[in-house]
Amino acid sequence: MPDFFTHTNFAGPIHTLVQIGAQSMQDIEEALHIDPAQIVLTTMDPDLAQKAGDAFGAWRTADKTARVDHVAVTAKRTRAATSEVQLFDKPALATRKTPTGLQALCPELTATRQVTVPDIALGAFFKALPSLPAGARHVLRFGLTGEEQTLLAAMGDKMVGRFHDIIISLPPAALFDRAPTGDVLRTRLHDLGFLPVAQREGPVPGIPECHLIQSPHHAALQTCLAADKERQREHAEQKAAIKTLTRENEALRKALDQNVLDTRDLDALRTRYAALMADYETQSDALRRVQARVKAALARFEA
Repeated sequence: MPDFFTHTNFAGPIHTLVQIGAQSMQDIEEALHIDPAQIVLTTMDPDLAQKAGDAFGAWRTADKTARVDHVAVTAKRTRAATSEVQLFDKPALATRKTPTGLQALCPELTATRQVTVPDIALGAFFKALPSLPAGARHVLRFGLTGEEQTLLAAMGDKMVGRFHDIIISLPPAALFDRAPTGDVLRTRLHDLGFLPVAQREGPVPGIPECHLIQSPHHAALQTCLAADKERQREHAEQKAAIKTLTRENEALRKALDQNVLDTRDLDALRTRYAALMADYETQSDALRRVQARVKAALARFEA
């Protein structure tokens, strides 16, 4: 992994590495090799948790911290608060899902035993993270567990926006029951503002691991999209009000034709109608300007 973290798109030191679902000692060795100020790692494998704890204990210094949590990170809080996890070998794997597709790709994959692991909801896990200083570089890495899409779906802009980089496996086909392909994961990451910059062969042969970075234009794009949504809402309200006034205008005209209405009522309505139409045109112009900003922000984001 050293070359993966030192290409031109990964400039600058890493302050914090957070890995969800580490699977092997290779993950531990790579985390130590990049030498960040903070490491937070989870694994569902009890043996790996013990080995990681020993390795981190020897690595810690006064200004470097490391933590390993033997837990299953879940999208939401579970009622049981524990998960049944199946452990495999060749390659090393700890998962709550059935790796049907992975077994087809790796015929030597062998189930070894089943263990019970404590659960922690994604939100609680993030709240328990150490401080992630603004302006520093923080990396989020996902191990291959089959639950990457579920966790990404539970992450909003605020949660994932704390990280500049994401490392994740993007399988060409579904590897676990009810798990998506890499294309689905890539689309979700794109929606969160992350763009791919590098790719390498992952821990499992034939399954690429991708490095994505947060686009510097994502925040501006989200601001423009929010403004566009608000303008669309105001525009719709104006159209509805005009429709209502048009109906009232027609009713007043009929009443006037029957000589049961003072013309002053109709004049007042016309004044309201004219003011509303002027406001509608103003809102339409504002909407067009916001949509132009959105188009420009999208172009910058995709560049």
